[in-house]
Amino acid sequence: TSTLGRSKAIVIAEEIKDINPAAEVLVETQGISRVNVNDFIQGSSIAVDAIDYHLPDLSMIFHRVARSYGVTVLVAVSAAWNSYLFKFIPQGMTFERYIGLNEGCDPAEALRNPIPLLTFCPEPPSYVSAALVKKILKEKADIPAVAPAVNMTGAILAATIYFELSGTKILKPVPYYYATGDLFHSGPKRVPLWKRLLFKLLG
Repeated sequence: TSTLGRSKAIVIAEEIKDINPAAEVLVETQGISRVNVNDFIQGSSIAVDAIDYHLPDLSMIFHRVARSYGVTVLVAVSAAWNSYLFKFIPQGMTFERYIGLNEGCDPAEALRNPIPLLTFCPEPPSYVSAALVKKILKEKADIPAVAPAVNMTGAILAATIYFELSGTKILKPVPYYYATGDLFHSGPKRVPLWKRLLFKLLG
């Protein structure tokens, strides 16, 4: 509650500096726009598209600028109890093609043609009604998300950034995607007998 009403950008910058006082953090409280998108991406090793789902035209511009600078873009999405990670590389499938539009089209086309739900939510949860999905697509409702899934989204994004920058693991770009798995549908698993015997021998 101590941060209610304050800019997210400033609060997060303070947290980063609290963790690492030597970190250099550039704060932009106005968010990304057509005017400053170049400044956000130029000189970056990797870019994260965290633009609102209902602003696909701005996302398209963001991706095009990143592509022009040869910068990989990551998109992390929370949907109900699941999290997804999508990777766009400069030489791979474009954002507009991935969302079903022609390459080089006017960004306004993305506003006139809603992004299909399966594009960034490939495994729709059965417990979300079709009526709610329709409301989301018509911008009459927000995409449902819960705190644990949002935290998983941040974790999968942070891990991917580490993998990409360190070269530890190179993830495949779209149309491939990565998912943490729906926590609501996760079921019990049992350690196989051979593993239990192996652990017993090793112990």
